Amino acid sequence: MIDRVWEPDPIITEAVLDGRRRLRDLSTEDAEWAVATMSVMGRTVTTIAELLGCTPRHVKRIRARGTTQLMIGYAIERQMRLDAESRAAEATRTARRATAELERATGRADRLEREAFTRRPRVA
Repeated sequence: MIDRVWEPDPIITEAVLDGRRRLRDLSTEDAEWAVATMSVMGRTVTTIAELLGCTPRHVKRIRARGTTQLMIGYAIERQMRLDAESRAAEATRTARRATAELERATGRADRLEREAFTRRPRVA
């Protein structure tokens, strides 16, 4: 039976990056999550150690844990999903702009056609 459930806190990494949290302030799971997400962000072991206030060796030990490796996989998947959602939202915005421009262009073309038709001399 599981006594407790842990979920990633979206602001833990942000708090570490801002200097508001150090390793001593974090639970084991939160430290693993912070190391995992900063690793996925491309931060070096040395940089992560400086941000957490620990040694690079300690960061390497945290990174080597099985749970941290799972979290790295989860963080990568999460980032890929967020990137895909962002691209989809941008594609939707682009499609809406293109549709609106097409409607404006069609309206202009219709107006020009009507004007051209009304100006033509009629042949009897």
